[in-house]
Amino acid sequence: ELEEVSENIQKKYEEEVEKVKVKSKEIMNNKSDELKRIEELTGLTFKELVFDNEICDWKRKTSTFDLHILNKEKLMFVVEDEDGNIIGGYINSLIDKYYCTNENEWKKEYICDVHSYTFEIKKEGNKMKAFKYPIDYEEREEAFKLYGRDSRTLFSFGRENDFCMMKN
Repeated sequence: ELEEVSENIQKKYEEEVEKVKVKSKEIMNNKSDELKRIEELTGLTFKELVFDNEICDWKRKTSTFDLHILNKEKLMFVVEDEDGNIIGGYINSLIDKYYCTNENEWKKEYICDVHSYTFEIKKEGNKMKAFKYPIDYEEREEAFKLYGRDSRTLFSFGRENDFCMMKN
């Protein structure tokens, strides 16, 4: 069961999609060293940006994050800190359910994925060290969780929240 979307949130989402498409083209035309390193580490190729925290709303109650990723598959989640270190996760399966929906209703519907993993790229001087961590076999039934607008969490990977993003 998917969340109901207010007219305002739907309109905001549609405006964001257009802006994200423009940024996606810019990224395709000028891949950063970090993106090239992620592609090398994961064996995947960047195709399209679907969400950008500088463009899209990811605040509690008004977030459009779920609308950007719902009914999509083969998604890479990437977060870069102030020092240029990167943490991320990959989910191969279709994102089609919520772990926690509006009004914090705990559905506990996990997305199972045997191909999911988290990764990190640490900057050490002029070098980048990359590490890839498959989701533990026992945790693959709970590989990914999508949280609703009312939750303080956007998403998480793994049963023990190996990689979790909170809302601002």
